[in-house]
Amino acid sequence: MIKQFLNVFIRDWLLTIRNGLLWFVLIFLLLLIIMVRFVIPEQIELTEEQYITDLTEQKQFLGFMQQKGMSESEIIADEETLDEMMSKNKNAFGIVIRDRNERTEITIKSHGEIAERNINLIKASFNSMIRMMEGRTNYSLIKFRVLRENIPIIPLNKSFIPVFLIFEIIVLGFFFIAVQVFDEKMEGSVNTYRMSPSGTINYIMSKNLVFLILGIIYGLSFILLTIGSGINYLYLFILLILGLSFMTILGLAVAVFFKNLSEWFAMGMFVMIIVMLPTFSFMYPVFAPPYITYIPSYIMIFTAREIIFPSGNESMIHMNLLILFIETIIIYFIAHILVNKKIMKAG
Repeated sequence: MIKQFLNVFIRDWLLTIRNGLLWFVLIFLLLLIIMVRFVIPEQIELTEEQYITDLTEQKQFLGFMQQKGMSESEIIADEETLDEMMSKNKNAFGIVIRDRNERTEITIKSHGEIAERNINLIKASFNSMIRMMEGRTNYSLIKFRVLRENIPIIPLNKSFIPVFLIFEIIVLGFFFIAVQVFDEKMEGSVNTYRMSPSGTINYIMSKNLVFLILGIIYGLSFILLTIGSGINYLYLFILLILGLSFMTILGLAVAVFFKNLSEWFAMGMFVMIIVMLPTFSFMYPVFAPPYITYIPSYIMIFTAREIIFPSGNESMIHMNLLILFIETIIIYFIAHILVNKKIMKAG
């Protein structure tokens, strides 16, 4: 049994080398490391400057804003100067405060349309300012509580690491297993598997082991060269094993229905797009509808983030790894049935 498995594994490994997959993994790894360390900045400053002109008779707003520490460069003496300053800075907006029929009129000037939400925030800010000026609000009674105080701010470049890691698992496992299956069909080596005593289990597990080796080398190298120490590499190792196994076996289960890469391409890309949908939830956490959270890659991405940037939610890692393990077992049995029917007994 072991000898038969080794024979199949060596054959799959040599096919992987011949296809140039090792070079692809190496080049892809170097590109991502360069992107994280040198291309993507640690942070992006998207500050929008504001200029305020107080034309009221009492200048109460001007005095209040100066008292609260507003920069002198943001306070403009007259409206003409404010317009001139805005013409030099297209990212700025201006606020003009004046008396109008015994009421305070506030005019907002912008180079483009301002979102209604931002307008409402400005209105709320000025309403709050007026209440404070009139002594109707005591903000000293408001208490602030910071949750998870010890969690450091994640730099922008490193925040993409969980996505890059899982993207590698998806591409390496799902896409390249299909390429390998189609190469075998073109070369006719599938007939060898049918006549050999290796069996379906060896066929699936041999290919899975090849991509596990490549994926683990890639994943651990990527994290070591971008994050370094300070994370739980045991959890990361288990996540890589389960994630790579799931995507590789899923890719195999899909590939057996097609004769070549051209036939597979539309369905393959459709599945890959579905699997990558949780990336939107990662970038925008408020977007997490149920149909997104049920996709296995959702678990992979957020488990990877918790492992790489721990927030103390270790129980979530345990639960997600257990769920991913169960999903991998299920997809294996499905793939076993399909491979046995479509490859081992076909023809």
